[in-house]
Amino acid sequence: MITRNVFGTIVGIAFLTMGLSMPSCPGQQAMQQQIDALSSSEKAMTNKIGALEGQIKSLKDDLEQTKTMLGQISKTAMDQTSTLERLDESVKALQTKAAEKPKAAEKAKSATAKKK
Repeated sequence: MITRNVFGTIVGIAFLTMGLSMPSCPGQQAMQQQIDALSSSEKAMTNKIGALEGQIKSLKDDLEQTKTMLGQISKTAMDQTSTLERLDESVKALQTKAAEKPKAAEKAKSATAKKK
């Protein structure tokens, strides 16, 4: 059947094949640990990136809303400025009229006093 040399060669090859295929090598175990650590780190980073993308989207929406509100506030402020300017002109006109009435009354009294 099989000679002793052939049997020894087959057994030797089988042991070598098992030795190479088994993960009992310290370097291979360290490599597997690094791969596992990197895989878990990658998953954590992916989750963090997803959370940051959500925050960025939220901030972008807030920025757009702020821009809209700023435009409305600016328009309202400009409208109020023109209204305040008209009000100031009206107050000045009333002050001028109020200042002219006493002067006219004094002139009328002095004119009446001169006639007497």
